Amino acid sequence: MSVRIFKIAELVRVIRDRARSNDVISLDGISGSGKSTVAIFLEQELGAKLVRIDYFLKGREEGRKGYKEHINFKKLEEDIRKLMSDHKIIFVEGVMILEIFEKINIKPCLDIYVKPKKNSPRFSFLQNILSKSSDQIFFRLDAPRMKGPQANVLLDKQLIEYHKNYKPVDKADFVYENCDELEKAHDANELEQKRGS
Repeated sequence: MSVRIFKIAELVRVIRDRARSNDVISLDGISGSGKSTVAIFLEQELGAKLVRIDYFLKGREEGRKGYKEHINFKKLEEDIRKLMSDHKIIFVEGVMILEIFEKINIKPCLDIYVKPKKNSPRFSFLQNILSKSSDQIFFRLDAPRMKGPQANVLLDKQLIEYHKNYKPVDKADFVYENCDELEKAHDANELEQKRGS
């Protein structure tokens, strides 16, 4: 069963206690959940390396739909294994991370799932994924309101299937549930930098 964590300082402490150099830690979550914000913070705070799955997508031309079918798994595995020799913690951040690690035959020492902010539309989407059948959600995804440049219905369908089949929230070692504190800290830091300029 996953342990819920609400403070980033607690997450940092847990990682320091449980991970050693060249350990791989996964950061999973739906698109728009705050994974990248958490990953960048942890990379800087812990002097770690960061691998972002998005950087291994092939065919990134505009209009690309879906996700898994565009990942360069061979390059991803090569790069992670190369980083493992640097003797630093390696964070791998992306959606559907358990499935991705299964394909590249690397086992993270810790799996962290990042939930979106509770007042966000992505939180509602995640709650729907976790509480309803796939058929009900697919029907809603295909509704006209999902059209437009930001809509990636195929990615959302893949996320639904992934959560149904892999149950990443349940399987994660830790679930980080509060990205607000990082956003506030980031905004305060930016404001402070502007004042200093």
